[in-house]
Parts: sequence; structure tokens; C-alpha cells
Amino acid sequence: MSRRQKPQNTSAAVEWDFRSFPVAFAFAVGAFTATLLLLATNSAIIDILWVVTLFGVSFGVAHITTHYFRRRNQDKQRTREQEEERERRVLAARAARHTPTADGEAVAPAAPPAPQRRRRKRRG
Repeated sequence: MSRRQKPQNTSAAVEWDFRSFPVAFAFAVGAFTATLLLLATNSAIIDILWVVTLFGVSFGVAHITTHYFRRRNQDKQRTREQEEERERRVLAARAARHTPTADGEAVAPAAPPAPQRRRRKRRG
């Protein structure tokens, strides 16, 4: 006897913003490709349409490229800032351990407690 899977609910509406960059870029690339194919007709309207779609495609490529470089630079900067913060915290912790007393002598850091040994449980 075979089991049948229940059909998934396909009535849930998919939310998509059609006024976003990916949609506009896909449209510009499609229009650019279409005008390249239609350039053989040598019409004035096609020439104007080709210039407009060339602008759209070049804007999209520039947008993608600049976002890539900006994101890469921001990631590098964030990594550098996190490393500096870690170093600052280590230095602050080290300075806090070696604070001078009222006599002016530096207090030696206390040794960490020795780890307790775990004993095996007896079997049987």
C-alpha cells in the first residue's frame, strides 16, 4: 500500500516587490537584447529604444558593481573594528588585573584555580 503525500497549500500568496531593482534590471536586459535583435530593421524608433535600454543596462551593471565593492569595504572595516575592540578589551582586562594598591605596589594576578579531576564511575 503506497502512501500519498498531502498536496501542499499553494493558495498562499507570494509577496514580491515588482518595483525593485532586480525586476527593473531584468526588464532592461530583456529590452536591450530585443533591441539588439531588432537593430537590423534600422528604424529611428529602434535606435532611440536601444539608447534607452543601453542606459538601463549600464546603470544596472554600475549598481551591481558599486554595491559589491561597497559591501566588501564595509565587511573589511567591520572586521578591522572588531579586531581593534578585542585588542582594547584584552588590554583593559590586563590593566585591571595589575592595578596598584594604596601602597603603590602592583598586585600580582591571582592564579586561576586548579581544575578538578573527574573520577570515573565504577561499573558494576
